[in-house]
Amino acid sequence: MAEMEPNRYKAALEHAAEVIDQKRTALAGDGGMGSSIRTKIAAHEGWVCDAADDWVTDFAAKCTPVINEFDTAYDEVKAAADQQPAEVRAGHPHGLAYGRPRQHGNIPV
Repeated sequence: MAEMEPNRYKAALEHAAEVIDQKRTALAGDGGMGSSIRTKIAAHEGWVCDAADDWVTDFAAKCTPVINEFDTAYDEVKAAADQQPAEVRAGHPHGLAYGRPRQHGNIPV
């Protein structure tokens, strides 16, 4: 049987999915679309005026497509990671060599 090594490409995809999810959560906040930003503006000594309420409502509506794109990106990257095997044959480009500089002709790395 061929020697196997971890699939570092799969690990990179899984890490990317985690980062996408973390950034989505940071933008969305716990209170709905854009609440992490909205609460700082309309509460906690932020704007104290009627315009703040209108602004945060508009902002929440504008966040929805952005959040949806985060969801799509997460789903696509996670699906790509799930399709990758946990291990690849030794020397495979997705194995231990993944992410390391490669020698190109006579150009030193």
